Amino acid sequence: MTLVQLIGANYLWVDSMCLVQDDPGEASMLGYMDAIYSHALFTIVAADGADAEAGLPGIQPGSPSFNQPVVEVFSGVHLTVDVAPQVPHLEKSP
Repeated sequence: MTLVQLIGANYLWVDSMCLVQDDPGEASMLGYMDAIYSHALFTIVAADGADAEAGLPGIQPGSPSFNQPVVEVFSGVHLTVDVAPQVPHLEKSP
């Protein structure tokens, strides 16, 4: 939520909290997930931390952070450059 506030966004969709993943009655909502994600500004994958309370690195004061290269692809449009393959990192994530 802190990141959403920092970027000035008004809404946050938390996938794991919006649909009960193992409820058969929610299966009809799964057909709308493409529409939900296609309208997202970006997707946050919080895969670094011991548990759901760990937060995102570099967001809270005192939390670990790292410098990530940024490339301007068009005038005013910036993308980050992946600093390392994420697959091994995701495989170790709780």
